[in-house]
Amino acid sequence: TAKNATTRYGETPELALAEELAESIRVALCEGKETAFHFLFRRGDTFALFHINGLSGLSHRYPAVVGSYGTGALPRFTKKPAISRKMRFLALQNIEIAPPDGEEFGIIDAEFIIFDGILAKCEVQASRVGNAIRGITWRRIINLDAFKSAPGTTSTETDGKVTWALHGNRTSGFYATGADGLLIEKVLCDHAGWADGYAYDCRADFPHPPSMYSQGMYLQYSINDLTVRDVIVTRASSIAIQQRSGGITERVLMVGNNGGLLTAGEIGAEDGNFSYVSDLWVTQGGMKATEKEASLYLAGGVDAAAPLTTLDAVVVAHRGAMPPP
Repeated sequence: TAKNATTRYGETPELALAEELAESIRVALCEGKETAFHFLFRRGDTFALFHINGLSGLSHRYPAVVGSYGTGALPRFTKKPAISRKMRFLALQNIEIAPPDGEEFGIIDAEFIIFDGILAKCEVQASRVGNAIRGITWRRIINLDAFKSAPGTTSTETDGKVTWALHGNRTSGFYATGADGLLIEKVLCDHAGWADGYAYDCRADFPHPPSMYSQGMYLQYSINDLTVRDVIVTRASSIAIQQRSGGITERVLMVGNNGGLLTAGEIGAEDGNFSYVSDLWVTQGGMKATEKEASLYLAGGVDAAAPLTTLDAVVVAHRGAMPPP
């Protein structure tokens, strides 16, 4: 307890802990344990030491929490979070996640995790690698600028020119596979899979070029119980939402993407699962082209490749691939 005070350090804004001490508490008292600690970080500050990793709550009713207090910009975390195995009952709320350029933020084999009010300036991947990933809520999210600052892999053309390896550098705003119970709600996903100023011939000394391998959201066929609701996807490299899992998609706006919505199944088995799509608006084709594998489309609308798809109240209203006169 602080001298002449009735509260302990870390219990009020006036007695906030240093970031180094908060990280020490996380490691000593929380990592790998079910503790339901609440860590609140001051708005307007940047945090480079605290690692969002190893935190679990006690139950749905008593989760562990990483959030914010005060006024101003969201607290900014520059260390890549690791939401991984054995983490469960965790809520991340009103924070910014901004790892180093080109690094993705992974959610692997975790259970009952809520992301609410997050600003994510990176690719986000939710994946089942071993056990299970279930009960993931991705809500009130702004997902911006998911692209690579430099190529991870390159290709050398016959004329000796070094270019971006488009498949090897594929980047989507949000990618999910193997999840059981995934809610994507009130999300803005903007500018995924490419960077301004790219070269038409995809030269490696220019920014990240668009390709058909990078989407706004890529939702794999192995997801069960998917709902996408009240979402805006803009300026994706290729398709705004590639939905191979089936599920419910409603009240979605897609603007400036090379393609709108694709419903399908596993690649090579396109029947897919039942998809219900309602209140969808696709407009303003992206028209982002390169000379290499640019996109499945330049101004695509809805591709219901899976025959088990119902479309209700869908509008596609944009110009074709040719520029206006």
